[in-house]
Amino acid sequence: FIALNEPESALRLVAVAQLARDSSGAALDVATSALRDPASEVRAQALATLDSIDRPRARAAAAASYASDPNDVVRARALSVWAREAPADALPALLDAALPGRTLLLRFRATTVLAGVRDARAGDALERMTAASEPRDLRVAALHALAQRDSARAVGVAARAVDDADPLFAVAAVRELARVSGPAARTRLEAAQQAETRVTVRAAIAEVLQGR
Repeated sequence: FIALNEPESALRLVAVAQLARDSSGAALDVATSALRDPASEVRAQALATLDSIDRPRARAAAAASYASDPNDVVRARALSVWAREAPADALPALLDAALPGRTLLLRFRATTVLAGVRDARAGDALERMTAASEPRDLRVAALHALAQRDSARAVGVAARAVDDADPLFAVAAVRELARVSGPAARTRLEAAQQAETRVTVRAAIAEVLQGR
């Protein structure tokens, strides 16, 4: 099998990806063996392939890969696969991946996946990631994810964030309020328009109010 014996990792990657169209026992065995490939991109693809052809096996493999793989690209893929197949079982790992101190790759992946998890702890984690101590891009991603899963809660967070000391995050909050819409969002934007002095934030408020 090219997927196991080809010296070039790029070719092994293609071969493992092609197995997604083959649900035979041999293909399952090869994809499972590819989880031990020396190349992280091949291991990540092996998880995706298993997810296409044997979801129970993919679930177990994803849990094991998240726990033990040394590469965060693989662990991020494992989070996605695990949460898709068994969101309740994956939730503790997702909450762990979202914590400060984890790599940004894992934290961003957790943010994306938590948006689809219907558990109050997912919303709590996302709201925590909007804190001023977090990197701006992560705060923006967490706010957007929160709006996807709980628009009412996102309105409250975004309404406060319009006054954030970081004007670019404040602009993101303005735009999130505009996307969520509703009377509370509009009232907050109209009030902010009267008090806001920062040029970029005022311009964002004016833009979204004119477009509503």
